[in-house]
Amino acid sequence: MEVIIAQEAGFCFGVKRALRLAEKALKEYGEVFSIGPLIHNQRVIDELKEKGLKVLDSVSEVVEGPVIIRSHGITKGAFEELKKKGIKIIDGTCPTVKKVQRLAQSLSRKGFFVVLIGERDHAEVKGILSYAEGNAIVVESFLEIPEGLPKRKIAALVQTTQGPERVKEILGVLFERVKEIKVYNTLCEAAQRRQKEALELAKKVDLMFVIGGKESANTRRMVEVCKRVQARTYHIEGPEEISPELLKTAKKVGLTGGASTPPHLIKEVYERLTAL
Repeated sequence: MEVIIAQEAGFCFGVKRALRLAEKALKEYGEVFSIGPLIHNQRVIDELKEKGLKVLDSVSEVVEGPVIIRSHGITKGAFEELKKKGIKIIDGTCPTVKKVQRLAQSLSRKGFFVVLIGERDHAEVKGILSYAEGNAIVVESFLEIPEGLPKRKIAALVQTTQGPERVKEILGVLFERVKEIKVYNTLCEAAQRRQKEALELAKKVDLMFVIGGKESANTRRMVEVCKRVQARTYHIEGPEEISPELLKTAKKVGLTGGASTPPHLIKEVYERLTAL
């Protein structure tokens, strides 16, 4: 059985940056806090916890620092509360996400009504929405676009890991309903490259594995993309989820990983596949 690994599988720039900041802070301070998981991969978070990372649920739990901001960012209110407490802040927000936060704030202050295309329960989306200062809505599907949407001064922003097909569908309906709209392509270029590569790989194999945390939006998106062309696509978190039964009749297997998937985990899955 041949196993093919996608070239861009694993940690993206934003995740590498957040982890580098966390590792440096842990060496310097011994104990560091984060509001929510630093990245969406529980295995990596567990490794950081062993080194001194403490994951908190909210800013109200913070009594000392330093606090590292998760790669997805936090809400504007939470960030300001940390400042008021005088806590040392290490900003691990992905630079691409930070850019969208600034755009949301700038546009809303200029009088634009912001339509944010993304998953409303995702940390990144919650953070971006908070910077729009109330003049915004989140839309996950074109069916959610309200009839009473203003006809002018609409600005469309996108969660960085969204799939372009869904974005185009929503924008198509917006174009029909409004007279004036500014569209900002805030999709992460690296995430788009990964999705395209995963799609092409899935077309060539009999079986596809996408490694990543179940909470990872970009990993789930790659799974969706791969399933369009390869029904035998599986979202796994580790090698222990692979059984010989899954590999029946497969002569060629594709393997990729989400932006929060460490290289050593991809290697472990590869070794599991080649051993069966």
